[in-house]
Amino acid sequence: MKIIALLSILFTALNAWSQNDWLEQNRKAEIYKINLGQNINSPYNEFAPVISANGKTIYFVRNNHPDIIKKWGNENQKIFFSTLDADTIWSEPVDIEQPLNNQQGNFVVSISPDQNTLYLGNRYTKKGEPNGGGLSVSNKVGLNKWSVPKDVLIDNFFNTGDFVSYAISPDQKVLITAIENGQSKGNLDLFVSFKKGENRWSEPVNMGSTINTGEMEFSPFVAADAQTLYFSSKGHAGEGDADIFMSKRLDDTWLNWSTPQNLGPEINTKNWDGYFTIPAAGNVAYLSSANGAIGGSDIFKILLKEEIQPEAVALVSGKVLNSKSGEPVSALIRYKLLATDEEVGTAISNQLDGRYQISLKGGYKYSFMALKEGFYPVSDYLDLKELTSYYEIDKDLSLAPIETGQVIRLNNLFFIFDTDQLIDESLGELNQLLTTLINNPRMKIEIAGHTDSKGSDDYNLNLSERRAKAVVNYLISKGISAKRLTSKGYGETKPIANNDTEEGQQKNRRVEFEVLEK
Repeated sequence: MKIIALLSILFTALNAWSQNDWLEQNRKAEIYKINLGQNINSPYNEFAPVISANGKTIYFVRNNHPDIIKKWGNENQKIFFSTLDADTIWSEPVDIEQPLNNQQGNFVVSISPDQNTLYLGNRYTKKGEPNGGGLSVSNKVGLNKWSVPKDVLIDNFFNTGDFVSYAISPDQKVLITAIENGQSKGNLDLFVSFKKGENRWSEPVNMGSTINTGEMEFSPFVAADAQTLYFSSKGHAGEGDADIFMSKRLDDTWLNWSTPQNLGPEINTKNWDGYFTIPAAGNVAYLSSANGAIGGSDIFKILLKEEIQPEAVALVSGKVLNSKSGEPVSALIRYKLLATDEEVGTAISNQLDGRYQISLKGGYKYSFMALKEGFYPVSDYLDLKELTSYYEIDKDLSLAPIETGQVIRLNNLFFIFDTDQLIDESLGELNQLLTTLINNPRMKIEIAGHTDSKGSDDYNLNLSERRAKAVVNYLISKGISAKRLTSKGYGETKPIANNDTEEGQQKNRRVEFEVLEK
């Protein structure tokens, strides 16, 4: 509830700025500030926008609207959402309804890249009724339907100030809070917590004097690259009362940051500026403002100059499908650094259509897989080492039912050219197969090696046999009984694609396993 009070201060300050001042600034600016129009904005207050990673759904708060008063009997803020049609027109805003909206003031803090998890201000009872201040999380359970929010628990959390604001990193592993306590350097400071388990976070730690000043820091937002932080401050030098700044994370502690950069007079005004949100593409921002508004405050879009954009990411979308039936599956998705097998994030595919969405920072190779009991996760990978600009990728993930006769390709096995020597980037795939065998102690499998048609038949047969044997030897070295494992090389005798193309040859060079006994 305190965060809403802070937003009210924003609107009071912004209303002091005249319509002529707003028009003059936008005539001079290199960045264009665009009102989202009457489909989103009304003669009343719209504010606190949160944009989805793909930029096609926006959540925001409405206040004092006659429809809210008629439905709820009070003027408390309520959550609405709108979707972008053909990348140009926002749909008529829709009340998100119960259980996310109730008799208290309601607002969205963050949405996960897969759009299946919402973090919300305030707490809820098990019946969805108001339960005081704090932070909550809700999961999508149907078309525009959400579960009753559960409490987000933060170790030793306390706030002696009047206000609070939150941000969740895109991998949902880091929580930033703007609070005031004994560690604060002044008024509100930014603190960082790390996820410890389901809905559980570590004790907040002050993010240090590079970010925090003796004045107020608040309104944090972590971009899709999980490296660029935007926040508002009254303590860093700026254009006016409170300005928006950008800083880059320098290591994995989340305590070392570059010197905050003021986003400049095209964005920051002589008044109070804060609360904006950026989709994965990173070229625009959305914020609430009373300057040039249809009503008390409106939602605006700002086009960002390249120097204040976050690092490039790829937005990877697709469906998780049962490889045998083709039906969608709701599953946990894990994505890791291919070189080290270090997990860098998770997502959940939608239970209705199996859709998922993740954002991956450029400069690395990644493996990712969907996980569900009773299925083997068919891994895939992406090479984003050369990514320099925003890119959208469509890639479905498969889950193969673990049953006798099932043949599953090991996509993330890599060998040194023309040898049977596995390279380190194969570790994740090997360990996933190892885990499956440990969890299914009666399972017996055949490891099969295949090649393309280049080279002689005898050479290809020998190479495929040696590669299959290399996988078996790894599993035996980790404690799997040799009685459960067989290996066989098929050379070029079982192609799954045309060997006349490089793409076909690549598909034919593979290692698979078949479930012989379950």
